[in-house]
Amino acid sequence: MELSQYLQKRQRTTEQRGAAVLIVALAIMLLSGLGAWAMQSAALVDQASGYSRQALQTQYVAELGVTAGTTFLSVPGWGAAHYNSGINKPDACESTRGQVTTRFCRSLYMTDIDKGMTRPTIDPGTTTAVGSMGTFNLGDGAMQGTYTVEMTDPERTIVPGSDISKSQYYRVTLSSRGQVRPVIGIQSGETDACRAGPNSIAGRIGLRAHTVVGPI
Repeated sequence: MELSQYLQKRQRTTEQRGAAVLIVALAIMLLSGLGAWAMQSAALVDQASGYSRQALQTQYVAELGVTAGTTFLSVPGWGAAHYNSGINKPDACESTRGQVTTRFCRSLYMTDIDKGMTRPTIDPGTTTAVGSMGTFNLGDGAMQGTYTVEMTDPERTIVPGSDISKSQYYRVTLSSRGQVRPVIGIQSGETDACRAGPNSIAGRIGLRAHTVVGPI
């Protein structure tokens, strides 16, 4: 074989090897991109399912606030007592914010309602027992639920069969605001629930319903 032919053959072999290396490198880059995209997609799906669960839990907590508030006010004497408190000393409620004068509003917190129940409406959970919101591991993303019920807009109503000359009934609006947020400060002993960090990712949903309180 002449020298010129040998050099040409060697050059073609070198070029083929360079092309193979380039193809392998492109294939590795493509597979790496597909893997990163799959990981990102899986993370987004997990995040979306977490948001969906939190939204559903928050809706249930708000609905629980309406149910618990209605039950609480139906106890003889309690509805009249809280109605009179809303008349004589209105609370600074979110439902009446912006009004020039607040003529009637009564706030019912979950802790107040729980005092009239045989057990808490929402189990907070402990380090050894699963609460209403799920996981018992309070140091690893556990959630807590709470609600506030506001009684506003009283209107005189008639209950069939009642003696209107001796007792009065009122139709009121119950605004329940449910909130689900991460448990904070359990291990360190902190109990401040107004910190900006956990509240910035809290789920919050409001519901309204009407009920009748009385006799008053």
